Order: sequence, then structure tokens, then C-alpha cells
Amino acid sequence: MESRVQISVPTIPPEIFKQYEDASPGLGMQVVHMIEAESEHRRSLQRVDMEAQIRIAEHPHLLKARGQFCATLAIVAVLAFAFCILKFCPTAPGVSWVAGGVTGTTLLGIVGAFIYGQRAGRSSRRSEDS
Repeated sequence: MESRVQISVPTIPPEIFKQYEDASPGLGMQVVHMIEAESEHRRSLQRVDMEAQIRIAEHPHLLKARGQFCATLAIVAVLAFAFCILKFCPTAPGVSWVAGGVTGTTLLGIVGAFIYGQRAGRSSRRSEDS
């Protein structure tokens, strides 16, 4: 017969601890150490998360600057790709269309994201002012 017990506190009740020890000497302490390690791990994750949230709250412009840097990098990479296509494969059929399409869709996507970000920022500022 199998029975299950769910414990929601961070310690083991004495009767369950005794059952572990009866099953195998030292097993109860292993479980206690495992619970302590899990608890410490959870607290360290919460600490890291909280520190990240504090950094973002103190310096929201850094997140925006990182996004702008990544967008600039993407634009430069796409322009370099388009240049390489045009430079090294000028006679291939449809190469100018491919280069133009890649460049155009990337630029439109980034401009669209910028416009959307500006609108979202404005609407969030309005809701904060209300």
C-alpha cells in the first residue's frame, strides 16, 4: 500500500524524519540538507531577480540604449550583406531585387519597431500621469 504526504513547510515533521531514518540511517539528514540547499538556491535566484529589477528601475535608459545598439548593429549587418551580394554576385539574376528586399524589409521592420516603441512609451506615460 502506497501513501503520499505533501508538506508545505520548509522542515520535515519528526514522524516523517523518523521514518526516513528507520528506512536508511542518515537518509533523514540527507533530506534535510537537500531542503536547505533548495531553499538557499531559491533565495539566491530571488536575490538575483530583485537586483536586476532594481538596476532596471534605477537606469531604464540603459535598456533602451541596448535596444538601439542592437538595432544599429542589425542595420549595419544587413547593409553589409546587401553590399556583398551586389559586389560579388552582380550578374546573378534577381540579385538587386534580393539585396533591395533584404535591406528594405529590415529597415521597415526596425522603423516600425521604433514607431511602435515611441507610441507605447507615450501611452504608458499618459497612464502614469493619470
